[in-house]
Amino acid sequence: GTAEGYPLTLGSGAFVPAKGRDGEINAFLKLRSYLDDPAVKTAVIVDPYFSVEAASKILTRIQNSTLKLDIITSLSAGEPEEGREINEADRFKGFLDANAPRLYKSLRILNLTRGTGSAFHDRYLLRSLADGHIDGFLLSNSINSMGAFNPFVIAPMEQPVLEGVRKYLHNMLDSELQQRLP
Repeated sequence: GTAEGYPLTLGSGAFVPAKGRDGEINAFLKLRSYLDDPAVKTAVIVDPYFSVEAASKILTRIQNSTLKLDIITSLSAGEPEEGREINEADRFKGFLDANAPRLYKSLRILNLTRGTGSAFHDRYLLRSLADGHIDGFLLSNSINSMGAFNPFVIAPMEQPVLEGVRKYLHNMLDSELQQRLP
């Protein structure tokens, strides 16, 4: 089958048990293996809570130097914490500015919000491979604390599901369509 002209493939999934710090490290290593695979040319990580914590774990440690990576997140403009407002988007931008020399050039971060709240909830990893195939995975929890408190599951999506997710993401990134939504 195809999605917008690309052949689809069903990649292997993974289950990483929750084991505190060890579970978090093992989940990071597993996710990084999905990005560092030399056959992977482009990847999209969709995680509404992908913040400085996730960026510091992943973005500075990916070894695939030819990877084109998009991160789609939904950090709110301000969330109360201990009686003060924190602008997570500004905090994330500060991290990116401070770590720019350690990040590769083909990184794009998209922060989508709806009003002052999150624009989406689910988490995905989509990849385009050198042979022209694409695959996609549902991620069980946010990269911020993957594997620390709950098992981290990377579940492959079958063709109809992947096509639906790709269409959903395309529509989510269409600003004109989003303007018309209630």
